[in-house]
Amino acid sequence: NHVSAHWDIFPTLCEVTGKAIPQNIDGISFLPVLLGKNNQRQHKYLYWEFHERNGARAIRLENWKIVQRNLKRQPNPPIEIYDLSTDLGETKNLGGKKPELVKNALKIFKEAHEPSPIWKMRWEQ
Repeated sequence: NHVSAHWDIFPTLCEVTGKAIPQNIDGISFLPVLLGKNNQRQHKYLYWEFHERNGARAIRLENWKIVQRNLKRQPNPPIEIYDLSTDLGETKNLGGKKPELVKNALKIFKEAHEPSPIWKMRWEQ
């Protein structure tokens, strides 16, 4: 049940091959899970940005999936929140009922975004 992302593959391969895991990366080795151990480190959260469909960003935080869509069209689009422990189909948007999660999501969006000098997200242009 460990939640990981593609950036966890590199540190996992480093650990498998006995190479040092660089300190300045976001990835976490998931080798303990593969070996059936229970000492797996967890991400504080996972964060993604998408150019497609007018820009979006998303967070996976514990059981919560938090999404903000249409970033290019709207300066402050609504935040959608889904409890994946009870709503895997993402049919019940709890964004209006979870103000503390919305506040935390806005903080994470700001904290996790790293502007690139060579590649701008569409909503940054």
